[in-house]
Formats: sequence, structure tokens, C-alpha cells
Amino acid sequence: MEPDLAYSAGLLHDIGKFALQDIMPRSLAAIAQEAQATACALHEVEQRHLGTDHTLLGRQLAQRWRLPEEIALVIWLHHGDPAAVLESLPTAKAALLVWAADNVARHASIGQSGSYDGPMPLEEIAAPSACLSQRCRRSRQSGGAGRTQSGCSCLDLPHATARYCDLIQASAAQLSKMHAELSLQSRKLEMASGYLDFAEAFFRAANASGGPIDIATDFAQRWQRFFQTGSVCIYWPGQGDEAVVEAVVVEALGHSRKIVVEAPADGIIIPQPIAGRFSLMNARDHIDWLLQQLEVDFDTAARCWRRCAATARLWPCWPLR
Repeated sequence: MEPDLAYSAGLLHDIGKFALQDIMPRSLAAIAQEAQATACALHEVEQRHLGTDHTLLGRQLAQRWRLPEEIALVIWLHHGDPAAVLESLPTAKAALLVWAADNVARHASIGQSGSYDGPMPLEEIAAPSACLSQRCRRSRQSGGAGRTQSGCSCLDLPHATARYCDLIQASAAQLSKMHAELSLQSRKLEMASGYLDFAEAFFRAANASGGPIDIATDFAQRWQRFFQTGSVCIYWPGQGDEAVVEAVVVEALGHSRKIVVEAPADGIIIPQPIAGRFSLMNARDHIDWLLQQLEVDFDTAARCWRRCAATARLWPCWPLR
């Protein structure tokens, strides 16, 4: 997994404890005292008295802050049974890593987490994977190096908990911002990818043997399915006869029909705003002559395809040049 993600998950895995500290500091202090007196894990005492624990609260907090789902899973599952976690949620491998790191840190007496049950034996920590086995052997060989590093990391200084909270808050805020930006970019790319897929499928289906009306029919049918519109009409000027306009209408369930209508006597077939390039515009201001000749109940109030995609109403299709 990504090292930065693993580090952030380890840093944030106990944020549920800080939520409890903020909401009910006296109750949490009493729970910690009971855990110490009974040599129990903190989350077990939390469940007895609160009906929940810091893992569930931390997961909700991570979701509220819009942290990556991998980190939310670590917060939720870092006290779970490693074999069960890997079997039911293979994507939660980071939870196994943090579970192991938590136990190794407790073996090295680094910090105080509020849990007073004994850490898992190094052999059991190493069992789930060869990678953990190698790390645990190094931990055993290092002896008291962990405590030395703890002092070098300023974890034993006064107000270390407050500094840790500040670091967690800054990390969570940064992760939340990055995740929101990535989610927005992902939605934009997904939308752009959909348009490219639509265009690619249309161009692949087109061939030299098909005439304009066949290509227009295929395009209108694909447009209706892709944008979930109502009836669709595409028209274009006739060949050599400006008084005649050929068109295709695609109605419900993709059924199409080809027609010929009369061009406007005192107007232009192609509206001036789109004579040079494509643009979005209100159809009813320019093609009343066409709508009057079609026996189709178009929603002429439709403004643009975005609105129609949500309401399944007509998006006016303009002439093929």
C-alpha cells in the first residue's frame, strides 16, 4: 500500500478517543481507570458502558471529515481479528498493518493508549504475513531502541498529547481537502469519459455505406439513450431543394421514423447563432415552423440538455451540417 496512506492511517487510527475526550472527558477518564484496574482493553470497557467504542465513533468522524475510505476502515477495524478482517474485507489490509504496529509499539512501551490488556505476542503479530514476520524480528532485535526513538521524537515532553491532537487535526484537515479535490476531479473525469465513450461508439458504428439519414437516426437513438431524454428530432437541409427539409424523429423506446417537412418560407433553416459552430439555445425561438409540422409532444420549455437529463424531457437537437 501507499506509505503515506499507511502513515496517515496509523496517525489517525485512534481519533475516536479524542472525540470521546472532547464530548465526555470525565466519563472517558473513569473508563480508562476501570480499564487499568481490570487490565482490560479500553474499547471493551467503552462497549460495556456506552454501547459503542472509539473505533465506531472514529469511523463516523472520518466519514464526516470525508477522509479516504481506506483510513476509515483502519479506524474501524484496527482492534478486529486480523484473519476475519482479511477474509471479509480484503481491501482493509491497512487495518492489519496498523493493528500490528499498535501491538509492536506497546511491546516497546511507546506512549500510553489507555488500553491495559497485554499486547499480542510477537509470534501472533507476525503470523498473518511474511512482511509482518520480518518487521517483528527486527523489532525484537532492536531491544530498547523504540524507547530511545520515543524520546527523540519528543513523545515524552510535557503537553505531548496536545501536540499530538494538533498534528492529527492538521493531518485530517489536509486529507479531507485532498480527498474532496480528488473526488471532484474524479467526477469530472468520469463525465468526460462518458462523453468520449458516447462519441467513440457513434463513430465506430458509422460507415461509408450509410447515408445521412441513417447516420442521423443512429446518432439520435444513441443521444436519447445516453442522456435519457424524451423524443428527439434531428433535421438537415435537403439536397438541392431549400424548400424541403429531411428529418428523423426518435420517440419512446428508440422507435424512429423519417419524414420530410416544408422549410420556413420567410426564415432560415439553420439559426444564425449556430451557423458557424455548435451552441446551446432555446429551440422554440427558432423552429416553430418545424414543431408545427411534427405530431410529437415536445417540451418546448426545455432550456438545455442538463435540465433534460434530470427530468427525462426533450433536449432540442440542432441540424446536422
